[in-house]
Amino acid sequence: LLHLGPLENNELAYKNTLAPDSTSPWAARLTARSPNTSTAPIVLLLSPELLCKRLEHAAWLIDDYRTMEGVAAEAFEKERREGESLLAEWKRLETQPDGAAKWERFCRVYLAASRLERQVAAGNPLLDFDRLLLVRRKANSPELGLPQNWQSNCILPKSGFNDDIAVLSPLGPEGALQTLYRPEKPSFIGDVDLHFDADRLLFSSIGTRDCWHVFEIRADGSGTRQLTPSEHADVDHYDACYLPCGDIIFSSNASFAAVPCVNGSTRVATLYRMDADGKNIRQLCFDQEHNWCPTVLPNGRVLYLRWEYTDTPHSHDRVLFHMNPDGTGQMEYYGSNSYWPNSLFYARPIPGSSTKFVGIVSGHHGVRRMGELTVFDVAQGRREADGVVQRIPGHGRKVEPKIEDQLVDGSWPKFLHPFPLNEKYYLVAAKPTPEALWGIYLVDVFDGMLLLREEPGFALLEPVPLRKTPTPPVVADKVDPQRTDAVVYMTDVYSGGGLEGIPRGAVKQLRVLSYHYLYHGMGGPQGVVGMEGPWDIKRILGTVPVDEDGSAVFRVPANTPIAVQPLDGEGKALQLMRS
Repeated sequence: LLHLGPLENNELAYKNTLAPDSTSPWAARLTARSPNTSTAPIVLLLSPELLCKRLEHAAWLIDDYRTMEGVAAEAFEKERREGESLLAEWKRLETQPDGAAKWERFCRVYLAASRLERQVAAGNPLLDFDRLLLVRRKANSPELGLPQNWQSNCILPKSGFNDDIAVLSPLGPEGALQTLYRPEKPSFIGDVDLHFDADRLLFSSIGTRDCWHVFEIRADGSGTRQLTPSEHADVDHYDACYLPCGDIIFSSNASFAAVPCVNGSTRVATLYRMDADGKNIRQLCFDQEHNWCPTVLPNGRVLYLRWEYTDTPHSHDRVLFHMNPDGTGQMEYYGSNSYWPNSLFYARPIPGSSTKFVGIVSGHHGVRRMGELTVFDVAQGRREADGVVQRIPGHGRKVEPKIEDQLVDGSWPKFLHPFPLNEKYYLVAAKPTPEALWGIYLVDVFDGMLLLREEPGFALLEPVPLRKTPTPPVVADKVDPQRTDAVVYMTDVYSGGGLEGIPRGAVKQLRVLSYHYLYHGMGGPQGVVGMEGPWDIKRILGTVPVDEDGSAVFRVPANTPIAVQPLDGEGKALQLMRS
């Protein structure tokens, strides 16, 4: 029985989940237990394959660090030589007769390899900041403060939480974790968004009238203020992010629409925009279902997760969208016409790339918001798993687009709230095994998982380095607030796969439709027309001509959800826009 520190115990337990069921006679089992605890020992599989993987991972990291700007070609040479020495010692042990001394030495070599791997991972040049923001939440908080994947914050109980925003400094298990802000009344705190200048941040919590509100606080913990208005006791606001122009985008259930597939029992939150002081609120999205997790792309547009199921399967139709900050130009970013993934929460763009992002792949029913950490590239593809670069962990393994409602319930490790440092390294909240705590980790595409901090009795979530980041460009507003209509310009109705097989020239007109969504307490599966059919009332706004080249330009009522049907010369629909 080897007594390990809590850190080693945790990391070895995680590595055990990746270990093969080795049939080699060299497969050993190490019983490990943290000192001064009453917890049962963890039995860990130690195998030559796992030992070599740890040394290989350290070597991969060193090679990658040396490609980074400002890192010397001979950096980590001492660690490289130590890894080579440990591998050579294992090769010598492999040839020796079996016996207690051999097994004992094997365990010592394994632990040395584990410590070397941690040392190299902790030396990552990208960890060049000394303060890390995070949310500290009691592990027994209601549902860990996570709504179901068909809900948003307003469904969570307003009591039972005692969260704080904390700062870890210096970075690592031995760093001090100090409270930056804790509300006077115990409450939920989440959806932290740090300003580009790193001098202030937004968060969601309970405010006036016992409603959800967006708050702002200075990075030193002073100057807390509620930004969103409080004149209505039945409207909630949350999940905000800063825009490069200084305004703020946030979610609100002020539309009073409700989720139809659960009989309207939960309110829908869509995206709104306000000035930096909370004034001049304007609705941006007019969708059937929720908008989640807004964040700004490097080009200044806004990335967000959009759910709606007008004529589409409701459990498989959350699509990443992007739009201009004024609400114009809303279009698919990833996942349109796809059954996989069911959900893609907490997506963030990857620094240094205009096409890559990371997100949490999750299901529909099943576990809440958490799931598999997955890297995507829209330049590689936008459908199903076509754009997947890698799942972490999953180095060298292809990701298949598995179609399942409870997609990730049995998948471990579980992840939340990724923060990319570059395309290979990510800060993330993680729970490596069912028995583990939710801690903050540095993970990489080589399947490394470095524990930075965990705290017994708590879940540590939402890691964000407390430092400045480049401000994306300001996208100029294109709306005319004085008008009550909007211009739609379609360049070519035949473009894409929707009219595949329809000869050019067959489309003569477009029928323009509008939707009227359901309110709280309305709807339900019994109200649809056909299997996964329409849930909402459709109204015809009119028809418009299509030119011979497939283009059309027309005006529609502003702030109105629309769809189109391409019509032939007899006024018959050739296709239905299923969105």
